[in-house]
Amino acid sequence: MSKSNHQIEVGKLSKIESKLLRLISDSGNEELQNKFLEWQRQRAICNVSLVTELEHSINNK
Repeated sequence: MSKSNHQIEVGKLSKIESKLLRLISDSGNEELQNKFLEWQRQRAICNVSLVTELEHSINNK
């Protein structure tokens, strides 16, 4: 089974995120680390809200 476009793009994002985490960790910059963690939390919240909206959209058809 081939991967969907979404799976491919998420894979790319994951690789970028891993590299960014290494760079941030190597920098030792605590403020940058904290801001990245805040970004990760907000991204997760956005993903959940998008899924919820899509589910509501599908269920209301």
